[in-house]
Amino acid sequence: MKITKCMLQAKGACPNQVAVFAKEWPRGATVTLKNCERAAKLGLDVHWVSNNLLPKNLDDAYEAQRKPLCDAYVAQWQSLDDAYDAQCWQVFYQIAKGV
Repeated sequence: MKITKCMLQAKGACPNQVAVFAKEWPRGATVTLKNCERAAKLGLDVHWVSNNLLPKNLDDAYEAQRKPLCDAYVAQWQSLDDAYDAQCWQVFYQIAKGV
């Protein structure tokens, strides 16, 4: 599948995202791993493209791979955030006790 500037505009993509895309791929871009990685490095919203341009079966495959990774990230972040909060409260209590 090839994505073009016109396709992005027709689906209501953000003008700044369209401009970045058009600068990198003035004649459009085929959906490949290399192009998706480049798009992500450019700050383009590849998830938006998946939801709005890719055929449903491709979006489902993308979501099936994205969701477990996102869930693992959230679980690790929550664990680290809880540990940070616990340490902050310990320091707070020590300060409050005048230690």
